[in-house]
Amino acid sequence: MRLRGIVSGVIGLAVFLALIVLLTWLFTGGQQSASVASPTYDLSQSETPPAYPPPTLPTSTIVPSAYPPPVQSATPPIVSTTAPTLQPTAIPTASALPEGAALLYKETTGASVTIWAANAANPDIRLPIQAVQDESQFGVHANVSHDKSKIAYVMVPTGFGTNPLAGRLWVADMNGSGPVLLASQVDIGRYINYPLWSPDDQRIAFSRQTSLEPPYTQSIAIIDVNTREEQTIVTANDTSWLWPLDWSSDGEHFYYLLGSGAQYELRRSTLVGTTEFIRYVSSETTPRCYFLSPNAANLLCTITSSGQPREYAVVIVPTDAQRQVTTVVEGASDELYNPVWSNDGREIVLNIPPAAVGGASELRLYNLDSGQETTLTGSTEGIFVPQGWSQDGEWITTGVFTNSGSDLVVLKRDGSSSNIVSSPYQIEFIGWLQ
Repeated sequence: MRLRGIVSGVIGLAVFLALIVLLTWLFTGGQQSASVASPTYDLSQSETPPAYPPPTLPTSTIVPSAYPPPVQSATPPIVSTTAPTLQPTAIPTASALPEGAALLYKETTGASVTIWAANAANPDIRLPIQAVQDESQFGVHANVSHDKSKIAYVMVPTGFGTNPLAGRLWVADMNGSGPVLLASQVDIGRYINYPLWSPDDQRIAFSRQTSLEPPYTQSIAIIDVNTREEQTIVTANDTSWLWPLDWSSDGEHFYYLLGSGAQYELRRSTLVGTTEFIRYVSSETTPRCYFLSPNAANLLCTITSSGQPREYAVVIVPTDAQRQVTTVVEGASDELYNPVWSNDGREIVLNIPPAAVGGASELRLYNLDSGQETTLTGSTEGIFVPQGWSQDGEWITTGVFTNSGSDLVVLKRDGSSSNIVSSPYQIEFIGWLQ
């Protein structure tokens, strides 16, 4: 009897422990974490070398450095110092691009930079447009004209190290002829939508700064592509942050941001330098504003709040002071990278950071008319940095940045398919040709 009681006690204890295990499973292991229902972007095939997300915007305080101040030549020579190079990759060169959307991007390996035009549906079908030697290896920032006939780009010449203020502005034809040197002592500027073509493609706007160390003067200048006549339209000292935005739709005004602290002024200037205050843009840190809408009626900005922890939001800032600022997304715990307008200005696409550690970033499309949100793709490996829409509105380009590298991806507007622009080297989107 005593043995039977001992056995019964052991069995009872085992049952009790089993019950505890079952309840624990039901409340923990039996519940699966939510997953993104949209198609995910496969990052396992990435071959590109380590890269970083887009650089942060400059602040009004610049760390002193040993860079020499840039030297402005009295009359820049028109003779190009760039030279064609061999094709950096083994992807075959097509004799012609097929019908349909085509994008423009640059591929960098060492000092060689090649600008390619590629088919959106099959980016391996591509044509070389321009090849230059970037001996400073600081990078080339380029933009295509609205009529798609020319490329403007800024790069640092030999002998100035990696001084970002010593750039030279060049213009080349899409047929490969040129390039022509327009200006020197040019700020190499931001990684996208710079330098800035006027709507009629007759002028280009760019930034200047006299030194990396205070005191310095910042300015925005415009130059006539044909006559090379230059005009400074805005200046500021080193106590404020000066940021070029883009042209008005009629080309009569140029928009820019000016400010410091948490208050930034949206302003515009005429072509002869008469400036006008429009409204304030409030952000605890420097706002990221890269694109005006196609009709220049609205500005897209990523801003930050003053609370702790810091939160991010995307806002639409009208260039008409009588209209109200609209918040598209708010309360994000991480950067809402690079919102981009559709060609009709009725939709935007942007990166939505993970809601929790280990979650997925989303490339999300917002319809501003209906308020509908559509997740095009997701990734648990990195973030998306949207960069542009094709002329027909059917394709979107986005960078994908991970801890191990980056890719340039072209995907359909509805998220139904995507293509990686293949390269073992660094590549960056410039613009759309069709």
